[in-house]
Amino acid sequence: MTVGVDLSRGELINVGQLVPAVISNKAIKNNNLGNRRSKILGQGMDFDQIRQYQFGDDIRSIDWKSSARLQKTYIKTYKEERQRPIFLLIDLNSSMLFASKKAFKSVIAARLATLFAFLALQSDDKIGAIIYSQNHHFEIKPKSPKTGINLLICKLVDLHKKALQDIDNPNKNTQQNSKFNTLEFALSRLSRVAKSGNLTIIISDFFEFNAKAQAWATRLSKRNQVLFNFVYDPLEQNPPKADDYWVSGNNMIQKMSLRSAGNRAIYRNFFTEKLTFLTKFCKNNKIQLQQISTTIDLSKIVPDL
Repeated sequence: MTVGVDLSRGELINVGQLVPAVISNKAIKNNNLGNRRSKILGQGMDFDQIRQYQFGDDIRSIDWKSSARLQKTYIKTYKEERQRPIFLLIDLNSSMLFASKKAFKSVIAARLATLFAFLALQSDDKIGAIIYSQNHHFEIKPKSPKTGINLLICKLVDLHKKALQDIDNPNKNTQQNSKFNTLEFALSRLSRVAKSGNLTIIISDFFEFNAKAQAWATRLSKRNQVLFNFVYDPLEQNPPKADDYWVSGNNMIQKMSLRSAGNRAIYRNFFTEKLTFLTKFCKNNKIQLQQISTTIDLSKIVPDL
């Protein structure tokens, strides 16, 4: 097994050991910035209704504004938050099978998805998922956290292995470039299965984030809490040393020259413009954006949920 390239079940199970550190990071952030309720890291109470005061009710629950307006004493009642499914969308497409340091983007995506699943276990939330690669698409209906985690891990390992095999055998008869194995289709499916009020977490390099994919993400954000995890490799952010390089893609091999300052600027601007666009898109649609480098220490993340 090649560490950082292949993916194993044991490796993903071990991700659960990071949960205490991540929860601690979240607690520290909340103490510094003021408490903010986080569904994925703890339960709370939701407002239920206003009703007329009855003998024995806690006077601290009196709604003074309603009482003054209606000329009778009313109180606010609350109920425990209901479980809501957490949906994960994990991109294992060909552009994710890349790394210059530590691990493939696809491996980091799988580890991060598993970490979110273990965090969901802390609040006993159901877990659903959509996993896709260049030739495969698999959906997990919302399940109890323990069942959901086990199935998620098995399918991540299975589809990641198949994605690597498809890259090694590009000429075999496959569904490559099928419309059913794109970020656009995955987001369209997620928009249909995630009902109002769900937490939806997308983990991708957003290489295929075209206009139709954006439209589905916008639609999704109007009814759900959405978190984008933008996975990238440091080599995508900054070009390597000035030289000529052979690059492959779409069954083609081409030479790319990075000797000139102009070409290096174009290389660097491609990443900057992509990040700028994603940041603006997320801001306009009230989507939270988290940048995930392939060199990240997942125990240090602070999910802004």
